[in-house]
Amino acid sequence: MKPGKPFIFMLVLLIPLLLQACARDSGGPAAADPGASVTENEPPYAPDAGGNADGKPVIGATFLGTNEFVVTMMNTMIEEAKARGVELIALNAEGSIEKQLDHIRSFVDQRMDVIILNPVEAEGGAEGVEIADAAGIPVVGVNAVINQSEKFRTYVGSNDLEAGEIEMRFIAEELKGEGNIVVMEGITAQSSQMQRTQGILNTLRGYPKIRILEIETGNWSRDEGYALMNAWWQKHGEQIDAVVSHNDEMALGAIRFMEEQGLIGKIKVIGVDGTPDGLRAVKEGKMDAVLFQDAKGQAVLALDLAIRIFHHDHVARTYHIPFKLVTKYNVDQFMNPS
Repeated sequence: MKPGKPFIFMLVLLIPLLLQACARDSGGPAAADPGASVTENEPPYAPDAGGNADGKPVIGATFLGTNEFVVTMMNTMIEEAKARGVELIALNAEGSIEKQLDHIRSFVDQRMDVIILNPVEAEGGAEGVEIADAAGIPVVGVNAVINQSEKFRTYVGSNDLEAGEIEMRFIAEELKGEGNIVVMEGITAQSSQMQRTQGILNTLRGYPKIRILEIETGNWSRDEGYALMNAWWQKHGEQIDAVVSHNDEMALGAIRFMEEQGLIGKIKVIGVDGTPDGLRAVKEGKMDAVLFQDAKGQAVLALDLAIRIFHHDHVARTYHIPFKLVTKYNVDQFMNPS
């Protein structure tokens, strides 16, 4: 039987309303943040009636260690959460992946709305994301990646492969393409350590007359950087032309030893992070350069992304904040930002 005219008329009126409702429910893609790598056509996360009594998210954050850069990230995120009235539980794993996995299990038990993860290591971090994912809790990665980083709901950080390439290229040019270096690595199996080392090795392919005398982990620690430099100087002495460090803290440990031995100015040194102490060392002529990594910017953006996910807003897959090379010529811009 053919539908009558009244039925057709009602159907014509209903179709636009149905289309509008579908568009609202789809959470269609928002404008991407400048410079972000966006994966479209992905439904936003929809938590199950979470949040505190005020309807704001409850967020758990776990950080990898106690070096100055990570502590700055953690403290900045705590301050930002207070300013925005968001409940944040921030914990430090102190370099232990077992402790970090316990943090994540605890966040799951407490029914956090979103988890922010600064992973201790790439493999264990992936296990932590799987634990959260099984409970339906999205994870925002910050500053270090994991195996299968696509498991992160979104990620904010800097390109560590690029960091290794930039710092090695700077030292190679300072040495005029010839000399001996020692390399201080971060925590073994942590993504920044692996990628920065790979970046250094990538660059060295173009400088066959530069030789690595030693490469060893200093676990991001100033004291361990001092111990490594002490041991290497006893073994190699004046053969060492430059120290290439994965972070400022280990570089500053090497510099402390060099000060004791009267070696400042005789051995090139570069670090990564641009911590206040690192920048001060560049200003004072004790360190040749650092790569500035925006700890505060990463922390603020990671928290903002967690809040946006809670509110069903669209977020990109990756947000990269570039490294910046800091030398004596531009260090004042970073010590006294306008």
